[in-house]
Amino acid sequence: MKILFLHFFDFSPFSGISKKINYQISAFRNLGHQTDICYSESQQFRVCGDQTIDVFGTGPLAKIVKWFRFKNLTTFIKDNDYDLLYVRSFYNTTPSLLKMYRQLHKAGIRILVELPTYPYEREFDKIPLKNKLTFYIDKVFRCNLKKYIDFIVTFSEFNEIFGVKTIQISNGIDFDQVRVKREHSIDESGIRLIGVAEIHY
Repeated sequence: MKILFLHFFDFSPFSGISKKINYQISAFRNLGHQTDICYSESQQFRVCGDQTIDVFGTGPLAKIVKWFRFKNLTTFIKDNDYDLLYVRSFYNTTPSLLKMYRQLHKAGIRILVELPTYPYEREFDKIPLKNKLTFYIDKVFRCNLKKYIDFIVTFSEFNEIFGVKTIQISNGIDFDQVRVKREHSIDESGIRLIGVAEIHY
């Protein structure tokens, strides 16, 4: 199967999200699927594989344009004969994104949308009003996802979200990409605990 993994932001070597996406892509590839990544670079470009397919410009306008411009991406996916589009959602369902889903669905390309958090309304309680535009648009249009996408991928226990059947997964790591610390001495006088987390509201 030929898969395109769509991420709406860029990558950072220190980001847990970036690492997780790379682990997922490695998992797809290890299962024998040709998998390419499509992402936004510095909020100004959309890069798919090794091609820049969109230039959004600079400044605040570029940050807005990228949420509504999907024509070139739609063409790229169809022209490169992808079987599956795997989307890591940023809760950004817009008419433009739905149009892309509709055209890909009509072309026989399967679509999976991963929701990193669900329910996600409270995630937006503490962000500035100017940054909530995408979320409010999503609330209006997300009910239309069921027309075009095949499954929603979730870390929750919901069997259906927005009228779409779910695939339930859990977080994981790729042990080939994580160096395991080797202890040379063990302190047997106590128990050592470590907690690793990124805390949000």
